[in-house]
Amino acid sequence: MLNRPPAREITREDLNPSTHNSDPGTLTAPVAPFLFDNTIHYKGGDTFVTISISYPQMAAGQALNQHLQFISTDGSKASKWTFTHTLTVAEAKAKKATWEIAMALFDPENYPCVNTYYVVTLAAPKTSKSLELMLAE
Repeated sequence: MLNRPPAREITREDLNPSTHNSDPGTLTAPVAPFLFDNTIHYKGGDTFVTISISYPQMAAGQALNQHLQFISTDGSKASKWTFTHTLTVAEAKAKKATWEIAMALFDPENYPCVNTYYVVTLAAPKTSKSLELMLAE
């Protein structure tokens, strides 16, 4: 059995408004390992969506800022949120950090798409490529 680090559960209390504007990044995009075609089949409530991050330079103590950019039904960018996570020794060793993001944060009726990316400071701030998640009811 693999000894994998526990996933951090992200709820509304973890989020802060974000003003970060990102150019397309060079680090590996986050992945949603349990979604087919990167589509969230919205259930609401206490259900969570798993997002994993992995990049070669992962080291314990690095701070990751995970951004969630909600896209309105008309295609315009809406609210943007972020949370910060400091990599643990176990995550750095596994070269993987995993979040469980509360489905209650999503609103497929008004925001059918969310882009997620992370920013980490190595020698200078580095941004990941974006993962686009579609929401379906």
